[in-house]
Amino acid sequence: MVNELEKVQSGRKPDIVVKDIEYFNVSTGLSPEESKAGKIGGYAVCKITTDSGITGYSFGFGYNQKQVQLVKELLVGKDPFELDSIYQLFSKNQIVNNRLGGWEHALWDVIGKACGLPVHKLLGGPYRDKVKLYITVCWPSEDGIFHYYDDQSRIPFEKKAEDLFFLKKHGYLAAKIRCWCKNIMDDVEALKHIKRAVGNDFLVLYDRTSEYPGWVWTYEQALQVARGFEENGAYWLEDPFESDETCMAKSARLREAVGLLITGNLNCKVDDISIIAKYFAEQAFDVYNPWPDYNGILFCHKIGMLAQAFNTQMIPHAGHGLDLAGYLQLDAASPTTDWQEYFIIGRNMLPQEEWEPSMNLLHNKDFLNVENGQLSIPQGPGLGLDVDEDALEHYRIK
Repeated sequence: MVNELEKVQSGRKPDIVVKDIEYFNVSTGLSPEESKAGKIGGYAVCKITTDSGITGYSFGFGYNQKQVQLVKELLVGKDPFELDSIYQLFSKNQIVNNRLGGWEHALWDVIGKACGLPVHKLLGGPYRDKVKLYITVCWPSEDGIFHYYDDQSRIPFEKKAEDLFFLKKHGYLAAKIRCWCKNIMDDVEALKHIKRAVGNDFLVLYDRTSEYPGWVWTYEQALQVARGFEENGAYWLEDPFESDETCMAKSARLREAVGLLITGNLNCKVDDISIIAKYFAEQAFDVYNPWPDYNGILFCHKIGMLAQAFNTQMIPHAGHGLDLAGYLQLDAASPTTDWQEYFIIGRNMLPQEEWEPSMNLLHNKDFLNVENGQLSIPQGPGLGLDVDEDALEHYRIK
């Protein structure tokens, strides 16, 4: 425990403790047309206040009220700088990997503001001031709404090629789509159409998402598809096997057998760094894809250090709108992170169009600045969010 004198000598206010934590929803009042087009106007906001007057914010996409109360009981009265011990406390209470990463992102916002520095500098960065975006495209289902368990096999190969070319035409450098087709080689056939449209200078990534399709590949099926992807120019294959420790040996074996990258994230269920270290030691993946929304910035940063030690990569899972604030700070501080995933529903809408209504919640309207497929890292203190508190209150759902 750092004593009060050491806090003063380090420039920190000795009395900074969490005073309150609040989760609430905001909606910027999208028109039906904007909502149907896929624009983002709603968030679950985490607001952390301290007795020093510093307020931290993060933006996410949902929370559990019962666990919010437990978060408050555990967090109020804590020194935000003691983040790792707080994380361990939360882990013991099983409230880390349930998409309540907002509390941790907001704590980092407090810490950065207290120091007057962006979070990436506190984490040892920056390694970069921009990060390349790859766009994960999922198409709406037949009812016009995206349903996660839709295998999207009904989407014509030509449509997939057309929509990925749309992204290339607007300066993006890579895109990822799922490979769930029950006829497993249909995804390879789709890739042939896509590569004819986008060429070799646009990367095409595939995501099997382990058991989420409702059935899993055998090793032989994974090898067949992976070889087809490799022969036709795919960049990587993500989560080809079920998300438990049985996938270690199979992923390592597949990685040895093919030339394209094999990546994975265990569906973000693991919050024990020693388990993740086993995956690196077994050389299961070329790229590890943790999810900062679930795992938190600090835990993902630890994974990034493992990736550097094992000469692999850490590329975070999907961000979406203002929740990118924490992701981008992590990206800048991670030596092996040259890409950031961004999820979008396939409606021929660019990310900057999708998140445009979200800027109504900020003073710094240029917070998410993308150019030539690269997103600038915010340089303001904390997460770089200059939150318009009046707007936040105006759009707050009572």
